[in-house]
Amino acid sequence: MPGGIGLKKKNAKHKTTMKKHTTRSLLIDPVAKTVTEIMVPLCGNNHIHKLIGCESCDQIDFGSGVMLSIDDEGLYHIPRQPEPPHAVIQGFFVTHVNGMPRNFVSGKGVLWAYDAEGVTVDLPAWVTPALIRQHVAFVADRHRNTAADLCGEILSQAGIAFGPTQIQTHQRRYAEIVCRAMALTEK
Repeated sequence: MPGGIGLKKKNAKHKTTMKKHTTRSLLIDPVAKTVTEIMVPLCGNNHIHKLIGCESCDQIDFGSGVMLSIDDEGLYHIPRQPEPPHAVIQGFFVTHVNGMPRNFVSGKGVLWAYDAEGVTVDLPAWVTPALIRQHVAFVADRHRNTAADLCGEILSQAGIAFGPTQIQTHQRRYAEIVCRAMALTEK
């Protein structure tokens, strides 16, 4: 996936003096269309998986030691209503920088942070729900089925890329699909 949204560090020190059992993170929920602060337990590594509702996570680097965990199989497993017309019940969102789409995400995401040693830490104080909300656009409910079709396009155009030309072709196709997803978001 292309890079994150390029968050830049503010001049703020982040220091922990005593061992903590939780870290401040942010949950992006495309069904509720919210970005909320949450506390994630540090023991074990299943807490983010449970919050997102997945078996394995993929990571999007937002820069400045901030990562977004998403469902690694979110494009494959899109829940639908059991009765016809089998409407999609999962939400989708697009990350963007100044309106330029970067990533198309199927399902929830959790933003978290790490330090220079790779240890999970609280998100810096300057990473707020309001800041992240400026870089997230939620797909409108009425466009969920179309968004699910875009996931299928991403998967059908995926594959093993050999060499820089094929990699560039895959990246261009993905960017085009993400732009189409951005057009489905709420204004």
